[in-house]
Amino acid sequence: WKTSAFSQATAVPSVSQYTETQYGKTIAISDSQIAVKSATAVHLYDIDSATKPLREQTIKRPDRASADFGSSLGLSALGLFVSENTQQSIGRTIWWYPKGSQEAQAMPVPSRYSATNQPGVLGYGSTLSTTDTRIALGIPGQADVVVIERASDTWQELRLDHRGQAPSQSSRFGAALAMDGNLLAVGAPGEGSIYVYDCK
Repeated sequence: WKTSAFSQATAVPSVSQYTETQYGKTIAISDSQIAVKSATAVHLYDIDSATKPLREQTIKRPDRASADFGSSLGLSALGLFVSENTQQSIGRTIWWYPKGSQEAQAMPVPSRYSATNQPGVLGYGSTLSTTDTRIALGIPGQADVVVIERASDTWQELRLDHRGQAPSQSSRFGAALAMDGNLLAVGAPGEGSIYVYDCK
């Protein structure tokens, strides 16, 4: 592990330069890109090489500033995913910035959470993890996880099969997520468990 390349990269600001205490509160990395949250924006850096500065792209919420914008980040070949929901907030919007674009798209919400009589879901997307074809969204307030796959320019939800071991409402299932290839690991700290799924 070498840190000298990053300490010498002048495009990566320090907290004192930005005067934003939230800079670096959440980060995501994939291939040659790094995403970093600041107070009301997300900074996306392209790594050229170990000897050159990083190219920076500042990404803001499409319609208004939000201190929670970037509360959770995901980065993959699909692009940048930005949540603005904490485990205590009520909201549903997860923003998707396709790779190479600054234009945001709102991720689709499963019908069971987008009903008109349901104003918000506690902690929807407060955690997320992404691969080159899928994104997993944790909803610990509902003890649920939504997995959405990108195929043929459309999004399709993949259902999780709990095989009779569905977590309880108090489990905080979805409070932590990790996805690699076809494997999805879900933390349920309320019951001291993790669940592992094979998403073939």
